[in-house]
Amino acid sequence: MSRLPSLPEKGTSFGSQIKYYRVLKGLTQAELGKAVGRTESGIKNIENGEMKLVNLALIDKLVSSLQIEDKIDYDDDYIKFIKNNPVAQIKAYRKKKNITTFELSKLLKIDHSAVKRWEQGKSMLSRTSFERLMELFNED
Repeated sequence: MSRLPSLPEKGTSFGSQIKYYRVLKGLTQAELGKAVGRTESGIKNIENGEMKLVNLALIDKLVSSLQIEDKIDYDDDYIKFIKNNPVAQIKAYRKKKNITTFELSKLLKIDHSAVKRWEQGKSMLSRTSFERLMELFNED
């Protein structure tokens, strides 16, 4: 069994919290991965903060599998954004700025189809796109 990491403090990353509670329960990354339908390397990527895209179903499975619904702190702005209706937030921003999906895609330096897929709920924005979007949100 791995050495128990430090108790997560307020503001600790989602991945660090998952690692703490996984180790606390005596599970390996492979065992947790199997429980949530992911590989060992997938769990490692989450714990190390290398998760490029947030998968809400996976986050919910991890939290449920570890039985930490009342302990997890979603103090990650990206995860908070994804869990708080990103479609509505993006549309509200475009409406406020009176810009099209095409104009937003140019501001974000991404393909126009990506913004359309986000607004249709067909795909999730990457952490990099989220960070660019937050820069735009915060320009006001």
